[in-house]
Amino acid sequence: MTSTEWGVILGLFSTWLMLLLPWLMTVHARLAVVIATLEELRRRLEVLDARREGRFGREGVSPPDQAVRPAVTCPLAETTFSAVEEAA
Repeated sequence: MTSTEWGVILGLFSTWLMLLLPWLMTVHARLAVVIATLEELRRRLEVLDARREGRFGREGVSPPDQAVRPAVTCPLAETTFSAVEEAA
């Protein structure tokens, strides 16, 4: 083959590659988004499964009795005011 024929072949190949690369990058980006979404969904399902296992326990086992802790809106205020009231 002559250098002219090689030049035409390489020119056609590079043109084809330049036309194909943007499409390939788009497909790659969409696949990355799909995979990230699937990983997030898998993580959420694992969390929900762990919550379900914690709430219902394993089959045939009753859930453990846990004391309900009171909600404290401001722990710093509780410690400061309770210390002042006890000192008075």
